Amino acid sequence: MPVLVYSNGISGGPSAFLISAPNVVSNSFVPVVTSPPNADLAELVVWMLPGDQGVLSVSGSVTSAPCAQPPGFSCGVIYGSFVLAPATFSTCITNYLGYEVCYVTVAFPPIPVNLCPGNACWFNLENATTNAGDPVYWSVEMLPTGGSVAFRNTPPFFPPAEAFALYF
Repeated sequence: MPVLVYSNGISGGPSAFLISAPNVVSNSFVPVVTSPPNADLAELVVWMLPGDQGVLSVSGSVTSAPCAQPPGFSCGVIYGSFVLAPATFSTCITNYLGYEVCYVTVAFPPIPVNLCPGNACWFNLENATTNAGDPVYWSVEMLPTGGSVAFRNTPPFFPPAEAFALYF
């Protein structure tokens, strides 16, 4: 059974932000445990166009600063990253706008989360793709439980925090 490292809630919300290229969305988190010192599994809520077969893959990282910043800014220290990690779906429903809202699990190589300065880390997602090549959106969390702060690299730069949980 996975150990919870952090959760901002995974119920989803009334809007979502693009995580397909060239968009990046970053969310802060403070691990609720530092032992084990790693994260290697994420649960997300994503939005897709009707008929998509699901998120084929997504890239991401854990850093000391948000990667979703205007050009010229740095992600800070990169504690670990994953490129095109495969995604697994558990449940999808159609929302009020006609998008498929899906609960997704992404497994990736262990990333140390106990190295973040002041225990504050950033979870960044980008380059999400579907089998059909359509855009993927990361759902806002309507009932955030973890106090996450979010950034985007395109306006609006400060969206509400997204739905995610990290495990080891």
